[in-house]
Amino acid sequence: GVGKWLIESISRRDYPARLLEVIDETADTRSYWLQPVARWPGHRAGQHVVVEVEIDGRRVHRSFSLSAPPRADGRVRITVKSAPGARVGGWMRQLRPGDVMRLSAPHGDFCAPDGDAPLLLLSAGSGITPLMAILEDLHARGHGAPVAFVHSCRGPQDLIFGARLQELAAGWPALDLRLHFSAQAGRLDAGQLSALAAELGYREALVCGPRPLVDTLTQAYR
Repeated sequence: GVGKWLIESISRRDYPARLLEVIDETADTRSYWLQPVARWPGHRAGQHVVVEVEIDGRRVHRSFSLSAPPRADGRVRITVKSAPGARVGGWMRQLRPGDVMRLSAPHGDFCAPDGDAPLLLLSAGSGITPLMAILEDLHARGHGAPVAFVHSCRGPQDLIFGARLQELAAGWPALDLRLHFSAQAGRLDAGQLSALAAELGYREALVCGPRPLVDTLTQAYR
């Protein structure tokens, strides 16, 4: 289909990247810090790459968001939630520092706007990965306007980047961190999202999560 063709065409020019560090974020989610070769073109916070791996003698491509903003040392991070049966995510769990992966150039326009406007960042589950890069980038460039970061996951044990989020919230007055734990409070529903839109609908929103969540917030904004 079109999606497979797009991923394969994006990944035709790939770049080696050496694995530097593996961090367990939650029981089923790991971050991989990578050092791409110097000719890798660099990225904007919120963009994604296509990773190429070889599994059982076949090349397999998978798209992952970059979960950290651009850094002076050129290092990048991808954060992978291993769903049952996920071929690439499961295969990556065998990787160790020193191993080499292959990345495409960065792609996508899911990025924070320039300037200092108020924002709403909303994510659920592993949808937090591009928004964490955007949040860190806003913090690094001294974004002074209000930023509401709303994230939903099953429980505190499933909160990816939990310690860093709390650290940012404690030291950044512009950040309004709101965590929704669905095991206790139920999934974010249309009523809750409508209330959020009524409160913050004048802000530009960046949303990453299941399609029903995106569609419901979009409708609430309208």
